[in-house]
Amino acid sequence: YKTHHLLLNESEGANVAYPKIELWLDAATGKVLGTFEAPAHKDGKKALWGHIACENGLLFGSLINEQHIVRHAWRPADMSRLFTESKTFFVMDAKTGKLKWRYDAKQSIRHNAIAIGAGRVHLIDRPVAAGDLLSQTLKRTKAPQKKPVTGHPTGNLLTLNAKTGERVWHYQTVHHDIWDWDLPAAPVLLDITVDGRDIRALVQVSKQGFTYVFDRAT
Repeated sequence: YKTHHLLLNESEGANVAYPKIELWLDAATGKVLGTFEAPAHKDGKKALWGHIACENGLLFGSLINEQHIVRHAWRPADMSRLFTESKTFFVMDAKTGKLKWRYDAKQSIRHNAIAIGAGRVHLIDRPVAAGDLLSQTLKRTKAPQKKPVTGHPTGNLLTLNAKTGERVWHYQTVHHDIWDWDLPAAPVLLDITVDGRDIRALVQVSKQGFTYVFDRAT
């Protein structure tokens, strides 16, 4: 299947998003089995797909924040279609496209800070980083950018029930934003053994020099 701006997830068949609709493809033949539009934003305006994943008959997605355009890190480049943040996380039935639930972020959801597994969705809800933003007047040019604001606001690590969207637990690692100690990466899901007891764990690295290890269930 050939087009532009593809996001791909392979599970029972293949799910492809680009960015207005999501396609359900037969992994063996490429035949289109279904097409799903992204839900509207909270204000009713049309939205574009961001994150995409599929597990146990559930299709996970997010709604892009089109106003957040990241600046180039190393050399001038056109970043106008590189979206890294979403306003909403949602779950659909993977075969029918029926919306099961949605989580509208209090702040913002970074695409690389989402982990899904064992019936749980783990994500970080935090304010966008002003230092990441590309000047809107210069976003399609190669003109030098002003020195960005340093630091990054902190946020909350949330765990949601994948089927219902119910909040299972959350943890705030830093209670003030002045130290630039935001969580820099997505959580990792793994199984560990502690004192002979098997634990399905979530591991979150931080800028503090600490690695936080949680029991995913609690």
